[in-house]
Amino acid sequence: MFASLIGFQHSQSDHSLFVYHHGDATAYLLLYVDDIILVTSSTKLRTTLMSLFANEFAMKDLGSLSYFLGIAVKRNETGLFLSHATYAQTILNRAGIGTCNTVKTPVDTNGKLSATSGAPYSQPLEFRSLAGAL
Repeated sequence: MFASLIGFQHSQSDHSLFVYHHGDATAYLLLYVDDIILVTSSTKLRTTLMSLFANEFAMKDLGSLSYFLGIAVKRNETGLFLSHATYAQTILNRAGIGTCNTVKTPVDTNGKLSATSGAPYSQPLEFRSLAGAL
């Protein structure tokens, strides 16, 4: 792969993540289908890497990352803050419980489940879709 030719190492924790270390310079490259997230320790390194990639691939710089795969990204003086709050609220809204009150234990702790009692859920495809979104 091209990334390894310019010094990126494949992460052992995630097959989509590549890491670059050279002196004080650090960069993280995350590939997801046809999307790329590039985080660098300096603007100069980002510009250099973007130029190298642009010479090899047709790509577009969409600017600072703000939202990716359901994760909101906010920058502050200490780094990046990642949040799933908007994505979680979207799932709750789809389930029709987006405006329900919060509770400490969101489950009936005294309920008994049984495979033989009760009516089957009327919309199994919707249930599977919501479970898959989680």
